[in-house]
Amino acid sequence: MFTKFQKNITVIFAIAGLLLSAIACKKDKDKDPAPSVQEEVVIDIQSPEQNAVIHTGDPLHIHVVITSPVTLHGYSWKLTNKEDGSVLTEGEDHTHEKELTIHEHWDWEAHITGHTTATLEVKVIIDHDGKTAAKSVDITFHP
Repeated sequence: MFTKFQKNITVIFAIAGLLLSAIACKKDKDKDPAPSVQEEVVIDIQSPEQNAVIHTGDPLHIHVVITSPVTLHGYSWKLTNKEDGSVLTEGEDHTHEKELTIHEHWDWEAHITGHTTATLEVKVIIDHDGKTAAKSVDITFHP
């Protein structure tokens, strides 16, 4: 059997252990998790703007600036017809930089003959393990 002294010591150690656990857990909960690399990659689609309407005679100018705190491993972009899912045009580049720029022009009038709503999607390859970041804008063509 335990003596009164042993019981008191056991209770004191149990309380001290609980207090230390509570303090340690509180510190972990107070810390914000580090943002993922995907959250830190900025894809700035400067042209076309969201919901842009492109009329006959207007060029389709694609201009995107991508910045990252880590070296990226390239990008791809595609313009997809929202109605049927067909790819109207696309491009890619496997380059290793922290800042990438996409600068393209597409002669859409040679390919689109009727009112068409499309999505421009830009996907950035963060690493060769499959991490990516993406952004898209919708545009409408009025021939």
